[in-house]
This record gives sequence, structure tokens and C-alpha cells, in this order.
Amino acid sequence: MIFSMLIPLVMVVYAIIGTNVYAEPAYCLSDEGALQTDGQSAGVAIYGDLAYIADLSSFKVLIVDVGVPEKPVELGSIEFPDWVFDVVIDGDLLYVCDRFDGLFIYSLEDPINPSLVGFYDDPLLGITDTLVVEDGIAYIADQANGLVVLDVSDPSSPLLLSRLNMVRNPAGIAYWDGHVYLAMSSVAHGVDIVDVRDPAKPVLVGELITASFAMDLVIRDGIAYIADNLGGLVIADVRDPLAPAILSLFDTPGRVFDVALVGSALLAADQGSGLWVFTITNPHEPRLLNWIDTPGQARAIASDGSLCVLGDSTEGIRTFKLDAGCVSDCVADVNGDGHVDYFDFSAWIQFYFEGAPGADLNLDGTVDKNDALLIFGALNHSCPSF
Repeated sequence: MIFSMLIPLVMVVYAIIGTNVYAEPAYCLSDEGALQTDGQSAGVAIYGDLAYIADLSSFKVLIVDVGVPEKPVELGSIEFPDWVFDVVIDGDLLYVCDRFDGLFIYSLEDPINPSLVGFYDDPLLGITDTLVVEDGIAYIADQANGLVVLDVSDPSSPLLLSRLNMVRNPAGIAYWDGHVYLAMSSVAHGVDIVDVRDPAKPVLVGELITASFAMDLVIRDGIAYIADNLGGLVIADVRDPLAPAILSLFDTPGRVFDVALVGSALLAADQGSGLWVFTITNPHEPRLLNWIDTPGQARAIASDGSLCVLGDSTEGIRTFKLDAGCVSDCVADVNGDGHVDYFDFSAWIQFYFEGAPGADLNLDGTVDKNDALLIFGALNHSCPSF
């Protein structure tokens, strides 16, 4: 009843405003500086004013001061036996994936001079690609053996808990709500979903088919943002791991290799066209804000909220600043211009009459009075989120 009463009012507002519902994009990304490296920058992690760079073919992790983004300075490096594919920071520990020689764990008590505290390798640990750490458990995407699960609660003595052999080769991994999500890069397959509520007994429970070779993903509140290589950016609802569903797609000119979330902004590293930034207040309708082409092949991205560091493969690293103020955190910012106003009201009405999923603001699968109330609530100086 309430919803039906809103429609006449909405139509009046829509008639007054018209159909020009999108503002010009907010160009909230700026290119700041660069640093050439000896190898191929393949993984990035940020810790305070320092960036740790997995410099692949130089067999090193570089330690770079990015406190002045315009002038990144290499302070030192850690050498490894083979290709260094990724770096992950959890708390005050640095996890380094040496692709053929296992997992190295360093203390960042002295962040300029990390000290080795633990190491894990065995003949069955094949091609260590990347990992995620949750509650003292490391989940490793191993391109030769699938999922490898380690207890790292004592980082000086990592212990094998389980393995889950997989037909396809995982290249990226994320954790959410007792499950790990593996980006399967070897075939046009997408994401495999594994129940790890008992880390000693992982169970494959679902899959999400995508158009290309999923390379990496991040998950927030059950919404997955997937770097799908030639398939571009894929956004999916994975709140039910048994029935994941694609919400939207955005095709980029090259190959999306990595993604990162900063508030309501999504960063995407695209080999071929550089760094892209989207607003994802409404995952059904990702809105491009800006992109900056880079001279190399954008491969990895990390951000601390305003500073972004891009691994640009053979061209080293590049630093960017993200003005998060140009991206609204409000789900009712339907047109993604950084403001909640009547243009969003108009945009929502257009989606509603087109039967477009962009009208489903609370992501419950239906368009009803609750979505309309989100818009009205925001216009009355509140900002609900889904």
C-alpha cells in the first residue's frame, strides 16, 4: 500500500527532473609517482608508509618508502630462492609466496628489516600463488595442488591441516563466512567455493561460472568482486555459497588481474589499460569514475584508503592518490556521483520502470517499498546501507 502511494509522487518528481539522471564522473584518482624495479612487480602489500613488492623475476621482495607518493624510494630488499609471486600482510606478519619454494613468514617488528620467523615447504606444496589468513589459519591457493590449509597460529612452526586437490588451478583466494573462494585461472571456469568451517576437512560446495579465467577476488558482506581476466570485472552475490549469482559485469579493454576495495570504491588493475576506479554503492550498477593508463601491464593493486600502489609488471610500481570523498558510502547514491539528491531519486525511478536490477537497493532480490524507503530516508538526511 505504501509503495503504491509513492508512485504518483515519484512520477511527478521524475517529470520535473527529466531523464538526465547521471552527473559527470568524479575524477577522484591521480597519478603521483613511479619506481622502476629489476623484475616484474606481481604483488603488493602496504604497511604504514612502506610498500612490500613481490618482484617476481628478480627473486626479491622490495621494501619501498611510499610516504611521499610522488617520490617512492627503495629502502632494501629480501632475496628468495625463486620467483616471488605475492606478499600478504596480516597484523604484524608478512607472508611471502615463493612460487616453487613454499611460504615464508616474516615479523614486521622492524618493518625496514623484516626478520624470518617461520617457513613451510614440502614436496607436495607445488606452485604457491597467494593466500589469505583468517584466525590463525592460512589458506593457500596452490596452482599445482589446489587448496592447502596451514595452522599459522604459531608463525614459527606452520603445521599442515589439510589439502583439497582440485582439477583446475587456483590463482586467487578470498575468505568470507566460513568459506574460501578460489579464482580458478586455468580454464574459463570462474570461482570454486570451499567450506572450511572445519579447516582440517575442507569440502568443495559450489562454483560460480564466469566467462573467462578468474585471477583474483575480494569479498565484502557476501558480495564478491572478481578480476575475470578477459571477462573484465564481475560482481556476484555469494551470500548463499550453494547458489552464487552474478549481479553485474563491466568489460574493460584489457585483462583484469587484480581488484581492491576502498570504502565504496573498487579498484581494478587491468593488463593493457592500467588502473580503473568504480563506485559500487549499488553492485547491480557499478559506475566508472576514472581510469589511468600505465606504461606497463597493471598486475596488482593495494590501497590503505587514500594511497594506492600498483604493480605495473616490467615497469615497476606506480603510486596514486584516491580521493575517497568523491565516492559516497550511501547505497542510495544510485548514480554514483558522490552525492545523495533528487537525481538519485530520478535514477531509481528510471531503473524501476525499466525493470532493471539497479532498483533493488537492498539486494534482497525484489523491488518493493523497502527500496523506495531507502531513497526517501537518504533524502531526509539519513543514509541507510544494505
